[in-house]
Amino acid sequence: MRIHALTTASLAIIGATSAFIDDTRDLKWNTLDGKKTRLVGHRGEKAFLPEHSLGSYWQAALEGADYIEPDLTLSKDGHLIVNHNEWLGDSTNIKEIPELQKYRRNFTWADNDGTFHDLKNEYFIHDMTLADLKKVRTVQANMEFRPQIYNGYFELLTFEEYLQTIRNLTVKLGRPFGVIPELKSPKMFNTGRPYPRYFEDRAIITLNHYGWANITKKINTAAHKDLKLAPLTPLPAGTKVGPSTWQCFDQDTAKYLSAHTDVPVVALNEGTPSFFTPKGLDKVA
Repeated sequence: MRIHALTTASLAIIGATSAFIDDTRDLKWNTLDGKKTRLVGHRGEKAFLPEHSLGSYWQAALEGADYIEPDLTLSKDGHLIVNHNEWLGDSTNIKEIPELQKYRRNFTWADNDGTFHDLKNEYFIHDMTLADLKKVRTVQANMEFRPQIYNGYFELLTFEEYLQTIRNLTVKLGRPFGVIPELKSPKMFNTGRPYPRYFEDRAIITLNHYGWANITKKINTAAHKDLKLAPLTPLPAGTKVGPSTWQCFDQDTAKYLSAHTDVPVVALNEGTPSFFTPKGLDKVA
């Protein structure tokens, strides 16, 4: 009830001050080609509500974001889970749930770019089923300037629930919102799976199901019949769905996503200088 009241109050405020939200969306600064600046709600509105929560996505929409970003991970039983990290110890209340303490362990892995990770006493999403993960609630980052009052309210979302949320926001707020999912650590989440691109294919099939992608190359959808997607409620006539964009730090995955859908790709990189040379950018292009 508390969250519902907050959302209702926020909608009333935004409705009374629509000039503010329109001015935010119509900013022209930092553009080279004359096109409107696009605002991305990174992990939703993570400054005020726990990141990647239903509340953070609604708040990002109310503040005028054009895109609302989810990070995608993968559960043990093949469900796409929205969470920034591959682990849950610092963004949820999992340490307080007795029956989930059996999943606490050390884990070491390396990304395709050679980045080495060595985490101790953590809870990894790929060890848990969706039923396990739905027991967990999100918490705000432990920063003194971020409010902690909404800790424990919101459950982890699946990618399907995120996409349905964006459809709902498009209808309720009367404008399209873009989706910009980032696939986290594909090498980790594909390991031990029955198909080489298990993680990527499930993300592609789900985005396609919700109307944000067209599969342009053959993907063996029959191999993913265990991916049960909810039937779609038709959108009101004339409703325009926003744009979609993939993101990934793994360049092989970025290339795969580009080759298997009509969705543009943001190839992310922060640690490879050659990536930003003319030759490196030509390769990305």
